Amino acid sequence: MGWLMMNLFYKYFIIFFVGSIVGWFVEVLYAYFRTKKFQNRSSVLYGPFGYVYGYGAVFLTIALSSFSNSSIIVTFIISFVTGTITEYIISYILEKSYGYVVWDYSKVKFNINGRVCLLYSIYWGFLGVIWSKYIIKIMDDITSFCYYKLGSEFLNFMLVCLTINSLISHLAIKRSGERVKNKRANNKIDLLLDKYYSDERLKKTFPQIFEYRR
Repeated sequence: MGWLMMNLFYKYFIIFFVGSIVGWFVEVLYAYFRTKKFQNRSSVLYGPFGYVYGYGAVFLTIALSSFSNSSIIVTFIISFVTGTITEYIISYILEKSYGYVVWDYSKVKFNINGRVCLLYSIYWGFLGVIWSKYIIKIMDDITSFCYYKLGSEFLNFMLVCLTINSLISHLAIKRSGERVKNKRANNKIDLLLDKYYSDERLKKTFPQIFEYRR
Protein backbone atom coordinates (compact mmCIF):
# COMPACT_ATOMS: atom_id res chain seq x y z
CA MET A 1 0.00 0.00 0.00
CA GLY A 2 2.83 2.39 0.87
CA TRP A 3 4.54 1.79 -2.46
CA LEU A 4 1.31 2.36 -4.37
CA MET A 5 0.68 5.63 -2.55
CA MET A 6 4.22 6.86 -3.25
CA ASN A 7 3.90 5.88 -6.91
CA LEU A 8 0.63 7.83 -7.12
CA PHE A 9 2.23 10.82 -5.38
CA TYR A 10 5.12 10.90 -7.86
CA LYS A 11 2.67 10.60 -10.74
CA TYR A 12 0.73 13.67 -9.64
CA PHE A 13 3.92 15.57 -8.83
CA ILE A 14 5.24 14.98 -12.35
CA ILE A 15 1.87 16.01 -13.82
CA PHE A 16 1.97 19.17 -11.70
CA PHE A 17 5.57 19.88 -12.72
CA VAL A 18 5.01 19.41 -16.45
CA GLY A 19 1.60 21.12 -16.37
CA SER A 20 3.12 24.17 -14.67
CA ILE A 21 5.83 24.50 -17.32
CA VAL A 22 3.44 24.03 -20.26
CA GLY A 23 0.98 26.46 -18.66
CA TRP A 24 3.70 29.07 -18.20
CA PHE A 25 4.67 28.77 -21.86
CA VAL A 26 1.06 29.11 -23.04
CA GLU A 27 0.47 32.09 -20.75
CA VAL A 28 3.64 33.88 -21.90
CA LEU A 29 2.79 33.20 -25.55
CA TYR A 30 -0.73 34.52 -25.07
CA ALA A 31 0.56 37.67 -23.33
CA TYR A 32 3.09 38.24 -26.11
CA PHE A 33 0.49 38.08 -28.87
CA ARG A 34 -1.72 40.42 -26.89
CA THR A 35 0.90 43.03 -25.88
CA LYS A 36 3.81 42.32 -28.26
CA LYS A 37 6.07 42.20 -25.20
CA PHE A 38 7.56 39.40 -23.15
CA GLN A 39 5.93 39.16 -19.74
CA ASN A 40 7.02 36.59 -17.21
CA ARG A 41 4.00 34.67 -15.93
CA SER A 42 5.77 32.46 -13.43
CA SER A 43 4.28 31.73 -10.03
CA VAL A 44 7.71 31.55 -8.40
CA LEU A 45 10.98 33.47 -8.49
CA TYR A 46 13.04 30.85 -10.25
CA GLY A 47 11.99 28.86 -13.27
CA PRO A 48 9.04 28.80 -15.68
CA PHE A 49 6.21 27.50 -13.51
CA GLY A 50 2.56 28.53 -13.75
CA TYR A 51 1.13 26.80 -10.69
CA VAL A 52 -2.52 27.33 -11.56
CA TYR A 53 -2.01 25.16 -14.64
CA GLY A 54 -0.10 22.59 -12.61
CA TYR A 55 -2.94 22.31 -10.11
CA GLY A 56 -5.43 22.34 -12.95
CA ALA A 57 -3.63 19.44 -14.62
CA VAL A 58 -3.66 17.42 -11.40
CA PHE A 59 -7.31 18.09 -10.61
CA LEU A 60 -8.37 17.42 -14.20
CA THR A 61 -6.54 14.09 -14.08
CA ILE A 62 -8.23 13.14 -10.82
CA ALA A 63 -11.69 14.35 -11.90
CA LEU A 64 -11.51 12.61 -15.28
CA SER A 65 -9.92 9.37 -14.07
CA SER A 66 -13.32 7.69 -13.73
CA PHE A 67 -14.61 9.04 -17.03
CA SER A 68 -11.90 7.94 -19.48
CA ASN A 69 -14.48 6.30 -21.75
CA SER A 70 -17.11 9.01 -21.42
CA SER A 71 -18.42 11.11 -24.27
CA ILE A 72 -16.80 14.39 -25.24
CA ILE A 73 -19.77 16.30 -23.80
CA VAL A 74 -19.43 14.67 -20.36
CA THR A 75 -15.66 15.24 -20.40
CA PHE A 76 -16.19 18.88 -21.39
CA ILE A 77 -18.68 19.50 -18.57
CA ILE A 78 -16.48 17.89 -15.90
CA SER A 79 -13.45 19.85 -17.12
CA PHE A 80 -15.50 23.06 -17.29
CA VAL A 81 -16.56 22.70 -13.66
CA THR A 82 -13.18 21.43 -12.36
CA GLY A 83 -11.18 24.20 -14.05
CA THR A 84 -13.58 26.91 -12.92
CA ILE A 85 -13.51 25.78 -9.27
CA THR A 86 -9.72 25.43 -9.32
CA GLU A 87 -9.24 28.89 -10.80
CA TYR A 88 -11.67 30.52 -8.36
CA ILE A 89 -10.15 28.90 -5.25
CA ILE A 90 -6.56 29.77 -6.23
CA SER A 91 -7.54 33.36 -6.99
CA TYR A 92 -9.32 33.65 -3.63
CA ILE A 93 -6.40 32.19 -1.68
CA LEU A 94 -3.86 34.47 -3.38
CA GLU A 95 -5.89 37.59 -2.73
CA LYS A 96 -6.59 36.77 0.91
CA SER A 97 -2.97 35.74 1.53
CA TYR A 98 -1.10 38.51 -0.29
CA GLY A 99 -3.62 41.19 -1.18
CA TYR A 100 -3.36 40.73 -4.94
CA VAL A 101 -4.81 38.65 -7.74
CA VAL A 102 -2.91 37.22 -10.68
CA TRP A 103 -5.83 37.70 -13.08
CA ASP A 104 -8.88 39.92 -13.16
CA TYR A 105 -11.88 39.10 -15.35
CA SER A 106 -14.06 41.89 -13.98
CA LYS A 107 -14.21 43.52 -17.43
CA VAL A 108 -15.09 40.25 -19.16
CA LYS A 109 -18.74 39.30 -19.60
CA PHE A 110 -20.28 36.64 -17.36
CA ASN A 111 -17.63 36.74 -14.65
CA ILE A 112 -17.90 35.86 -10.96
CA ASN A 113 -16.14 38.40 -8.72
CA GLY A 114 -13.52 38.87 -11.43
CA ARG A 115 -12.00 35.51 -10.52
CA VAL A 116 -13.56 33.32 -13.20
CA CYS A 117 -15.54 33.96 -16.36
CA LEU A 118 -17.52 31.96 -18.87
CA LEU A 119 -14.97 32.32 -21.67
CA TYR A 120 -12.06 30.87 -19.69
CA SER A 121 -14.29 28.19 -18.20
CA ILE A 122 -15.05 27.12 -21.77
CA TYR A 123 -11.29 27.05 -22.40
CA TRP A 124 -10.95 24.71 -19.40
CA GLY A 125 -13.64 22.51 -20.90
CA PHE A 126 -11.87 22.16 -24.24
CA LEU A 127 -8.51 21.73 -22.49
CA GLY A 128 -9.96 18.87 -20.47
CA VAL A 129 -11.17 17.13 -23.61
CA ILE A 130 -7.73 17.41 -25.22
CA TRP A 131 -6.09 16.39 -21.94
CA SER A 132 -8.28 13.32 -21.52
CA LYS A 133 -8.12 12.09 -25.11
CA TYR A 134 -4.48 12.77 -25.95
CA ILE A 135 -2.18 14.38 -23.37
CA ILE A 136 -2.81 12.04 -20.43
CA LYS A 137 -1.39 9.15 -22.45
CA ILE A 138 1.79 11.14 -23.07
CA MET A 139 1.92 12.03 -19.35
CA ASP A 140 1.78 8.33 -18.47
CA ASP A 141 4.88 7.76 -20.61
CA ILE A 142 6.66 10.75 -19.06
CA THR A 143 5.76 9.55 -15.57
CA SER A 144 7.09 6.05 -16.27
CA PHE A 145 10.31 7.46 -17.71
CA CYS A 146 10.92 9.80 -14.76
CA TYR A 147 10.11 7.19 -12.14
CA TYR A 148 11.86 4.16 -13.60
CA LYS A 149 14.72 5.81 -15.52
CA LEU A 150 15.59 8.85 -13.42
CA GLY A 151 14.62 7.30 -10.09
CA SER A 152 12.85 8.48 -6.95
CA GLU A 153 16.03 10.23 -5.72
CA PHE A 154 15.92 12.60 -8.69
CA LEU A 155 12.21 13.24 -8.18
CA ASN A 156 12.80 13.94 -4.49
CA PHE A 157 15.53 16.41 -5.46
CA MET A 158 13.13 18.16 -7.85
CA LEU A 159 10.48 18.25 -5.12
CA VAL A 160 12.86 19.79 -2.58
CA CYS A 161 14.05 22.43 -5.08
CA LEU A 162 10.50 23.37 -6.02
CA THR A 163 9.47 23.54 -2.35
CA ILE A 164 12.38 25.85 -1.49
CA ASN A 165 11.62 27.95 -4.56
CA SER A 166 7.98 28.25 -3.49
CA LEU A 167 8.92 29.13 0.10
CA ILE A 168 11.33 31.89 -0.92
CA SER A 169 8.78 33.26 -3.40
CA HIS A 170 6.08 33.21 -0.71
CA LEU A 171 8.28 35.13 1.75
CA ALA A 172 9.40 37.64 -0.89
CA ILE A 173 5.85 38.42 -2.02
CA LYS A 174 4.60 38.64 1.54
CA ARG A 175 7.42 41.02 2.46
CA SER A 176 6.62 43.15 -0.60
CA GLY A 177 3.09 43.58 0.72
CA GLU A 178 4.50 44.65 4.08
CA ARG A 179 6.68 47.28 2.40
CA VAL A 180 3.58 48.75 0.75
CA LYS A 181 2.20 49.26 4.27
CA ASN A 182 5.56 50.86 5.30
CA LYS A 183 6.27 48.05 7.72
CA ARG A 184 9.92 48.02 8.70
CA ALA A 185 12.10 44.94 8.57
CA ASN A 186 12.31 43.59 12.11
CA ASN A 187 14.43 40.48 11.63
CA LYS A 188 17.32 39.16 9.54
CA ILE A 189 15.05 37.35 7.11
CA ASP A 190 13.17 40.58 6.30
CA LEU A 191 16.49 42.39 5.79
CA LEU A 192 17.67 39.71 3.37
CA LEU A 193 14.38 39.82 1.50
CA ASP A 194 14.60 43.60 1.20
CA LYS A 195 18.16 43.33 -0.07
CA TYR A 196 17.79 40.56 -2.65
CA TYR A 197 14.09 40.74 -3.57
CA SER A 198 13.24 44.41 -3.95
CA ASP A 199 10.00 45.59 -5.51
CA GLU A 200 11.94 46.45 -8.65
CA ARG A 201 13.04 42.86 -9.04
CA LEU A 202 9.62 41.46 -8.18
CA LYS A 203 8.01 43.66 -10.83
CA LYS A 204 10.07 41.87 -13.47
CA THR A 205 9.21 38.41 -12.16
CA PHE A 206 5.61 39.04 -11.08
CA PRO A 207 4.33 42.00 -13.13
CA GLN A 208 0.74 40.93 -12.45
CA ILE A 209 1.19 41.51 -8.71
CA PHE A 210 1.69 45.22 -9.17
CA GLU A 211 -0.90 45.44 -11.93
CA TYR A 212 -3.73 43.97 -9.87
CA ARG A 213 -2.58 44.64 -6.30
CA ARG A 214 -5.45 45.78 -4.11
